[in-house]
Amino acid sequence: MRPAPESEDFEHIPSINLKLDSANATDRLQDFFLTRKGGAIVRQALDSLENRHRAQRVSTIAAPPGSGKSYLALFLGTLFANRKADRPGVLEVIARNDALPGEIKKAVVNYQESGTRLLPLFLLGDEGDLRKAILSGIFTAVEHENPSRAQALLDHMAKAWEITRPNADKVIAALARPDDFFQALEEIMDSLKKQFSGIVILHDEFNRLLARERAGLIGELDFLQDLAEYAVRVKKSRLLLFLLTHKGISQYAEGVSPEQNAEWLKIEGRFNQILFQDDSADAYGLAASFIRRGMRSRITPALQKQSRKQAVQALRLNPRLEKHFGARAAATFAAAAPLHPGTFLALPALANRLGQNERTLFSFLHGSVLKGKSKSLLPIDSLFDYFDPLVDSARTDDPLVQRWRFGRLALAVAKDESQSRLLRALTVLSAIHDPVLQPATAQWLAFCLGSPLTAIRQELRRFEAANLALFRERAGFYEVHYGSSVDIAARIRDLAEGFSAADLGAALRRNLPLSPVYAPGHNARFFVSRFFARFLVLAEELEQTAISTLPTTDELFESTESPGLEALRQRANKEGASGLALFVLRSSKRGRRMARPLAGGNQLLVFDTALPFRLLDVLKRIAAAEKLLGDKDLAARDSRVTVDLKLHLEEYRGQLERHVHELFASEHCSISINGVRKAGRVIGLSAILEELLDARFPLTPRLNCELIIREGITANIRNARKRLVRSMLSGHLIANLGFEGYGPEVAIFRSIFVTTGIYNEKKNQGFTFNSGNAHDVRGKPDQGLRKVFAAIHDFLRAEDAVFGHIYETLLSPPYGVYSEVIPLLLIAALVEGGYSYSLYERGRYVKDVNSDVIERLHRAPEHFRIQVLVLDSLREKYIEKLSTMFETEERNTVVLVRERAQRQGAGQVTNAVTAALKAVLAWYGSLPEFTRRNANLPVQGRNVLKTIEAASSPEELLFRSLPGLFGFRFEDTNPHLARDYRRYLHELGETKSDVDGLYGKLVEKLIEFVHRSLAPFTAQDRPAGLRTQARQFLEENQERIGRLVAADEDFRKLIDRLRIDYPNDAALVESLGALLCADHPRFWRESLAERFEFQLLQELGKLNSTLYMDRVLQDTASRMERIRQDFRILTPEERRTLLAELKREL
Repeated sequence: MRPAPESEDFEHIPSINLKLDSANATDRLQDFFLTRKGGAIVRQALDSLENRHRAQRVSTIAAPPGSGKSYLALFLGTLFANRKADRPGVLEVIARNDALPGEIKKAVVNYQESGTRLLPLFLLGDEGDLRKAILSGIFTAVEHENPSRAQALLDHMAKAWEITRPNADKVIAALARPDDFFQALEEIMDSLKKQFSGIVILHDEFNRLLARERAGLIGELDFLQDLAEYAVRVKKSRLLLFLLTHKGISQYAEGVSPEQNAEWLKIEGRFNQILFQDDSADAYGLAASFIRRGMRSRITPALQKQSRKQAVQALRLNPRLEKHFGARAAATFAAAAPLHPGTFLALPALANRLGQNERTLFSFLHGSVLKGKSKSLLPIDSLFDYFDPLVDSARTDDPLVQRWRFGRLALAVAKDESQSRLLRALTVLSAIHDPVLQPATAQWLAFCLGSPLTAIRQELRRFEAANLALFRERAGFYEVHYGSSVDIAARIRDLAEGFSAADLGAALRRNLPLSPVYAPGHNARFFVSRFFARFLVLAEELEQTAISTLPTTDELFESTESPGLEALRQRANKEGASGLALFVLRSSKRGRRMARPLAGGNQLLVFDTALPFRLLDVLKRIAAAEKLLGDKDLAARDSRVTVDLKLHLEEYRGQLERHVHELFASEHCSISINGVRKAGRVIGLSAILEELLDARFPLTPRLNCELIIREGITANIRNARKRLVRSMLSGHLIANLGFEGYGPEVAIFRSIFVTTGIYNEKKNQGFTFNSGNAHDVRGKPDQGLRKVFAAIHDFLRAEDAVFGHIYETLLSPPYGVYSEVIPLLLIAALVEGGYSYSLYERGRYVKDVNSDVIERLHRAPEHFRIQVLVLDSLREKYIEKLSTMFETEERNTVVLVRERAQRQGAGQVTNAVTAALKAVLAWYGSLPEFTRRNANLPVQGRNVLKTIEAASSPEELLFRSLPGLFGFRFEDTNPHLARDYRRYLHELGETKSDVDGLYGKLVEKLIEFVHRSLAPFTAQDRPAGLRTQARQFLEENQERIGRLVAADEDFRKLIDRLRIDYPNDAALVESLGALLCADHPRFWRESLAERFEFQLLQELGKLNSTLYMDRVLQDTASRMERIRQDFRILTPEERRTLLAELKREL
């Protein structure tokens, strides 16, 4: 990444070509800005020179286009070259970024002072043969350093390899042979050791080579793996290899076969993977550096003074900026002139939100900032017009796009320029959506636009009334909007005042349902439960009946017969609440205080809080919004009314939750129960509620794991749960599911399943899940946990098993299970029961049940349904037979020795129906396209493939559709069912064999044709195999092939394919087919077989023309030799006579 030079005609979009720019690297690095991430990569590269970090000597640096990785590669090459003339420039780059840690500069200085030098070798894109490219690059780099030394090195290598009449191309070709390359490389590094301690290879745009590798046009992956291993192992010298790509190596393997994908993954594992992605702070430093160098003498003193003043004001308005940017925040903002601090803050953030890289930043800065002298600071609304065209290319489901389009529509109704500027600024801030650093408040908008605060507030109120802006009261900022023509806020305010206490109670029940409160005290006593007491308030009826008639608050609490209070108590009991929670609020208006807690009744909790209470007002607005949402006449007036109401309702519900949570804040709240005042901290809530919870949830599982037995788990715990689900679904039941150490998944699994006795090892049976053994940590039977599993098993065996039902059951009394643990209990029950099941999401069969599917199920259980299949003995045998019949060859996978050892002797629990279905689908997926669309496919085979392709569920495919093709029905009760079943399996097997053999017949036909085509060029008519015949062909026609290869590129490609050592004859003809027909035979249509034969005969026919020329030349030479012999036996006189006659004829 670099800023632009000072010149007016500079290239404002940073780009670099390592091949072209490596010669004048020092000049190009004057514009380079080393970010913190780049500095970390530099430090890592320097550390790799030490033997203990040698694994880092081979790395891939992945970054999106335009992120500056090419500049980083140029800097690394210049740093490692360590030329004296370049050292000051390298240190200048380091000093340019004050945010770089001091140890990076120290490491660079130490390297420079050590005198160590590495020969930098820059490669770019697809260089063809990598061996030749590396050797050629080495000689070129040495020549750049010392031309005479390069010639000496060339002569030395030619002599060592006994190359006569050497030139650079001839020497490189000889050294690049696979058997000689690494020996030659070691010899070169040994020859250069007086000048260089090793070589650093920096290959930019390596993704181009990977793209060709994926297409099968080259074969460099094996060499790349060998080179990586050699770089790590070589001891005499140092070899560093950095590959610069846009993404990881394996991500370029899309579309390759599973076997090839495994090879790509194996090669990727050889490299240390570095993600070169700068954070926002680096982007700000980059932009500031760009402006400093580009503007240099263009900033007037008045503008500098104004910029410093605005920087101080920005920090005063938002103190969080200094915390985020550090002590130099003011200086950074001031140096960004002529950008206003608000514009400077928004620019990188907006580019990042729109998925743009640094080039977008530089384009804006060049076009809007660096042209001419600026007389005023560039305001934030100037960003709108520049970025507006980029929004249409962003994802349509991104909220940013919706907000930006709202801004466009709102601009169309702006009345004057001041409103347009405010809407542009509001749109930019709404798109960034960063209320911490760039809040869309009236104060910040006024600051960014340089307008009076009063005027901005008035305009925002007008926008709010016209539905052009929303005020997010919960977060305290505005958001651009384009709503209906109806003033929704005013409608809600007018309607809210007319609601009764009953209406508000209904609104409270709908919007604040029974919700859990985490109780850590219960976990310490090995008992986790939930607080389901509904949050009720002193409603209007209580205010009107009790308070109006009682002179003091004390008398209110002493009066247990209060009609309003009793009504609330009875209502709570009818609704199934464990108890009644009342919030008594101290108010300066009435001066109420809790002098004596309310006595009588052991199901009454009283919370006393000093917070200002707005819950009732919020409830009124919610009730009003809900009522308006059901007004069809209002919605018919403007289609946007419904959207506006939903947005307001979402905001009010957020306020409701926030107010309720504030009531539980320990610093504001005190609790009383049964007439006894408790300490004023809510942490004792779990102990206070124990009696209520025991009565309400007698079957709550007694689990002791606070990591997951709670609501709202963290992302880390959610990922741990996914790892657990993945292991449980795999069916490999071993100790602790193979998890070791102290990770969260270990603690969760042991607490829920091991400590409770559910997961244990049975003699001669391995590990199993057995919920009948469930007990707590004290060894006492946990009836609650056993009943929970019983409820799950009952659910799984039900006909209509929608997961929303079991979630509702387990969340409700008498169980009260925490929702976050339910997925683990469900999977454990499935494994315990050994069920064969089918899972459906929104009515569609889920073919692969994995951890991501289970997470979706957890988020929306009502969308998922499970059907457990009850199999009789015949169906069980049938499913086992299908799994065996359609079993495909096991894919080559990389398995760690540790994992292999863990799996030995492990219990295996599988879903039999799913296993059979996967076998059938895997067989179908492994069929070549040639087979699927072949016109010669037998009718029954074609019907089988169509049936598999159209299958909507495993039950339909395996038990009805597939047997139905062969006239068999499992539901039949005739006495010949067993005989019909055997006939069905026999016919199914024969049909499968016919389908499998179709591609094999094509390969056999191609092998036979290649045999016949090569036969005229070999002495032996029919060798033992095609590969043997190909080798014989190459050996016997070596001279003619050599001449023809040099002149014909297509023929050279054919010979290259024949020279490869294939594992079998089929692989050889498949390779020839892919070359001659531009597609692998697996994807051919039938007509391509004829094209293959034509192309092969055409290429081999070129040898016939060479053979004919050889025979003509051979016959001519023979005649001339005979003439010379006859001439010698003539007498001198006869010779003279003959010559005279020949002269006359000529």
